[in-house]
Amino acid sequence: MVKKQFVAVTGYCGTGSSAVIDLLKEYSDVNIAAPVPECYEHVALYFQGGLYDLASILLSPYRSVSSSSMAISEFIDTAKRLNDNDFGWYGGYAEHYGATYMDAVNKFVSTISTERSGRNLEHRIGIRKSVIKAILQIGAKILYNRPITSLGRKYVYVSKPFFYCMPTEEEFFCAAKQYILSYLQMCSKGEGVNVFDHLLWPQQSDTISEFFPENFKVIVVYRDPRDVYLLNKYYWYKPPVSAPGAIPYFPTDVMKFCDEWKRMIYDCTGKKNVLLIFFEDLVYQYDKTVKNIEDFLDLEINNHTKKYTFFEPERSIENTQVFRLSNEWIEEIAPINSLLSSYLYHFPYNRIPEKTLWFDSDLQLINVRKKKKINRDNS
Repeated sequence: MVKKQFVAVTGYCGTGSSAVIDLLKEYSDVNIAAPVPECYEHVALYFQGGLYDLASILLSPYRSVSSSSMAISEFIDTAKRLNDNDFGWYGGYAEHYGATYMDAVNKFVSTISTERSGRNLEHRIGIRKSVIKAILQIGAKILYNRPITSLGRKYVYVSKPFFYCMPTEEEFFCAAKQYILSYLQMCSKGEGVNVFDHLLWPQQSDTISEFFPENFKVIVVYRDPRDVYLLNKYYWYKPPVSAPGAIPYFPTDVMKFCDEWKRMIYDCTGKKNVLLIFFEDLVYQYDKTVKNIEDFLDLEINNHTKKYTFFEPERSIENTQVFRLSNEWIEEIAPINSLLSSYLYHFPYNRIPEKTLWFDSDLQLINVRKKKKINRDNS
């Protein structure tokens, strides 16, 4: 039996992390840490106002008593939003885990801060209704024909508690590590390897030693940028994959894409407890890549009991070398070949994928399997 581990599988949006998730589903000693069988991502740490945003303020030399208090308030608001609302592919902690999540949040907040009586120092432009001022202004209008302005104070204090929060780095990381451990345990499904989809971004893998327990690892999935660029521009954000009017995640201008890609990609090579793999290697170097993952997670080959059930290299190959589908596309990605040459995957051989076998929805996947079966029956 493999020892208990927490594993985050992540990528750069569309780079193939779901393929690794599907592969790991095939092992008997691996659990997918999700409350629903469908796609579910763990966004609590990097969600706007989440733990990483809080750390960027509380550990900053520019922090103040006021900014720290506001950061704590936003952290609590974010936690409540994720706890109370089920967004389908993230959140819904109260529905799935009861009071466990907010208990961890409250314990973390009380460890690093002290709630004080009195009002928050923050104030915003708004109207606080005043009956007395309304009467006076109406009287002035009747007697002196004076114009009525706003019927109340314009500057109002935010009705949130004030938190004194000025922890040292050691105090913050100690409390944060316990908070994250509580989250990992809440979502886990027993012993063995518990896999978390997109618990953090690749750029945040440097925070492992500070925020996570020793039995935590990360698998980062990378992909050839030529395919990512074309799929992002022509396929992922168009029907039937997306609703009409969907906005692509990456720039659709090839020069802007190249610039953003270089700024976004983080080199995880050689990082402790971090494994970097290419999505394409799962297809073209399947046995070697699977062995690397098994060694990284201490998985037994005998426990790969559902091989090819969830991840099938023979159909995933149709999602590679997309740029070879047309001469126009080959010309369009020419700048990527030169500007992102060090990021390209070196394919062992050239092939043109079958576009009708692409899949990004359950219906498409069913059609793919039907077509594959027909082809096998006719061969």
